Amino acid sequence: MMHLIFENLVPNMILHWTGEFKDVDEGTGAYRLGKEVWAEIGKLTTNAAKTIPSAFVGTLPDIAKDRNHYKAEAFSFWFLYLGPILLKDRLPRVYYQHYLLIREVVNRILQFDMRRDSLDELDRMVREWVGEYERLYYQYQPERLPTCPLTIHALLHMVYYIRMTGPLWASWAYVMERMCGHLLPAVKNRSHPYIHLDNQVARRAQMHVICHKYHLPILARSTVNWTLDGRERLSSRETRYPDFPEVILGVPVNRCVQPDTQLWNQLNKYFGLVYRSEDRDGLSGAELRARIDQTTIVRYGRFRLADDGDRIRTVGALRADTDGRDNTYIRYELLPDRNARWRRRSDRPYVQVNYGQLLDIYYLEFIEDLDENIRQPYLLARVRTCKTNGLDAALAENPSVTYTEITTPDIIHINTITHVVGRVQTDARTWAIIDRSWNGMRTQFVDGNGNVEHFD
Repeated sequence: MMHLIFENLVPNMILHWTGEFKDVDEGTGAYRLGKEVWAEIGKLTTNAAKTIPSAFVGTLPDIAKDRNHYKAEAFSFWFLYLGPILLKDRLPRVYYQHYLLIREVVNRILQFDMRRDSLDELDRMVREWVGEYERLYYQYQPERLPTCPLTIHALLHMVYYIRMTGPLWASWAYVMERMCGHLLPAVKNRSHPYIHLDNQVARRAQMHVICHKYHLPILARSTVNWTLDGRERLSSRETRYPDFPEVILGVPVNRCVQPDTQLWNQLNKYFGLVYRSEDRDGLSGAELRARIDQTTIVRYGRFRLADDGDRIRTVGALRADTDGRDNTYIRYELLPDRNARWRRRSDRPYVQVNYGQLLDIYYLEFIEDLDENIRQPYLLARVRTCKTNGLDAALAENPSVTYTEITTPDIIHINTITHVVGRVQTDARTWAIIDRSWNGMRTQFVDGNGNVEHFD
């Protein structure tokens, strides 16, 4: 998978588009991008790194100038997420649609689980792509035979191996590549590489024996105090409320929040909808405000979703980290009523996908019954919503979801937030959404203790 797609097919397609593929010209085609166009794509690529969470991808060099620094991880991210945005309206339509087809093929073969009855369609898509590749790039000309390396033919066998061995994540080479990268520095002599590898393995084993015998730490001990809450490991700087087990809150924390007029209005708007009854307009603004126990309001600067979910920060927490990658933009899903305009009609909820920027996180208690002091806890997020017209950027039919405007802040429940998203700026006013929330497998590296590496 890694070698076939991300270290062969993807670089070769880029060589086609830049006119550098084995000195083969376009022939009767029109797929080459001008040097100025490709230079602009490279600049947009490297500028996007700051607005893409580090959990998505590591470094993103200029793909026009520094493509030699790209490895499989960077090639895969660019091909799957940046390419649909940056190649749109730059690559001629027929070639762009051809590219989107192989992108969808790659997305499908990266899925965690696959139904056997879906493999026939996947096989059809692969064969369609290879056939179109021959028409668009090979052009059935013998002198253009170099455009058909063995890796193009190998694509036709992917579905067969999936049928035989299961989804490709079960046999991909990232883990082996990681191990090879660990062993390679031990090879100091090319004449006797295996002796050096043997010595490295032996010395590492000796150090483990010494550490075990004398109770020495194999790695530096973490300065963070960890506690186990069910299956979730929490640091001393994290908080988890029993009513919201899927959300782990983090620093900075402010327990002396003084809501301003804008925040009060936003809270009143949210609770006015929550506690609106069918037979009356609901509580007044003053009544709603009186039921919000201000002494319980706590503001948090970040949170993560349980079970190794996404990590998301507020705008304030990001500003404090001058070198940090932007992980303040989110995907959240609401259930508005199609019949909202008709008061007497029954509810017809539908899923509406939204994207926005997380400004603040608030925990508070709402007093539902003043006499009995019955309280309901809420974990709320204050967000500014990107105007994307409800389009889902994770779907194949929406390869480039953009926005030019963002709304004023609103309050939503934190449980509606499903994922962190990235962004790439395409011009002075336009941003495109990078949403990786499809059912796929991603590379996740861990340290010696099995902990996931995070840089946000």
